[in-house]
Amino acid sequence: AAATGFRTLAMLTESNVRLSSALDITAQASWHYHYKELFVRLREHIAVGRTLHEAFLMESHWLGPDARNLCGLIELASETGSGTEMLSEIADDYEEDLDNLAATLDKMIEPLTMLILGVMVGFLIYAIYGPMFSLGDVILKKK
Repeated sequence: AAATGFRTLAMLTESNVRLSSALDITAQASWHYHYKELFVRLREHIAVGRTLHEAFLMESHWLGPDARNLCGLIELASETGSGTEMLSEIADDYEEDLDNLAATLDKMIEPLTMLILGVMVGFLIYAIYGPMFSLGDVILKKK
């Protein structure tokens, strides 16, 4: 959700959409309540005349542990005039973090999947061959 929000904001600002309108559109496009609320609050700060950096500083509690780094990047971008590029970089970082998390989750789930598959195959083998072995006992008892 964060990556999508920052990517949307970067594309809108690159297209010369006013920042307050871009934040409004980004808030409406965001599907996660947490980030929707963040972008609404950022728009409110921009509407009263604060800079994007000041708005992010005031709402840094929404950004989690990366808030300090994120606010620093936005301050640097506002000083150098490279806001759009920095927003794209932030979106790239969030996407990379998400990809790493998905890869880690995949590595954690793989052994569990193998265990479940092994139990299912074992049960299937027992269900097929179990009656065959008991059949020998039944035949021997009849004699």
